[in-house]
Amino acid sequence: MKLKQRSGLQALFGGAALMFLLTACPGPIPPPPIYNPQYLTFKYPALPSTVNSRNTYLAAIAIDTSGSSNTVTVVNSVALDSGSLYASPQPNTAQLPLYNLDSLLNGKSQCLQDVVKGEADGIKDFKVTPEKAQTCNVYFVIYEDRDGNSSPSSAEELYSTHDIMSYASSDLTYSYTSEDGNSAVSGVRSKGWSLVRHLALQPVSTPGKYLVSMNSVPKEDKALALTMHEPSAFYTSQSLPSAAVRGSQP
Repeated sequence: MKLKQRSGLQALFGGAALMFLLTACPGPIPPPPIYNPQYLTFKYPALPSTVNSRNTYLAAIAIDTSGSSNTVTVVNSVALDSGSLYASPQPNTAQLPLYNLDSLLNGKSQCLQDVVKGEADGIKDFKVTPEKAQTCNVYFVIYEDRDGNSSPSSAEELYSTHDIMSYASSDLTYSYTSEDGNSAVSGVRSKGWSLVRHLALQPVSTPGKYLVSMNSVPKEDKALALTMHEPSAFYTSQSLPSAAVRGSQP
């Protein structure tokens, strides 16, 4: 199965992903001299005792799937060290400033792609309105930079989330079914940049089958913290046994 953005960080950092070309600026990326920052707040589990917090980062990344290999660009990142500028007084909480996002749309990253290419792979019954709509997705990961290259790898990844920032070329809707037929996915995106929340439901009446939504949320909801967790399956959220997943999962 080829890597696609819908598959998220689990596919990105799995198996052959270690061979992907990773591009990033060294260390946390400084903001431009004059800018109007926006922030997302993240909550995450306690870091393992073996992790060096001074070398652990929260990063926003984009994936270019247009070529034969997938290139990862680190858009923004902040250190999780307690002395960091973006450290929160609340435990296991950090803020990530959002800037440089528009550079993904006009630069060499090739982030903006047709929805069918950028959102899904290994699927059935794909539908999108309008048909020519495009999206550019930005993912979030916490990683310990053990090799010092300022880029996350599977061995360094600690936590991630299925919530994303997404740019849509127009207001759009899409839907598809997973290849095994067990999951139905739908999404509604607002034109421009928006925060997109991941929600997985398992109706009691259909054990083993899931309903997944990826919808833009109102701008005021960007103030709500995003929950980071250990890498998990996109369709079933945190990979809980099917008998246990009865409600919603992030």
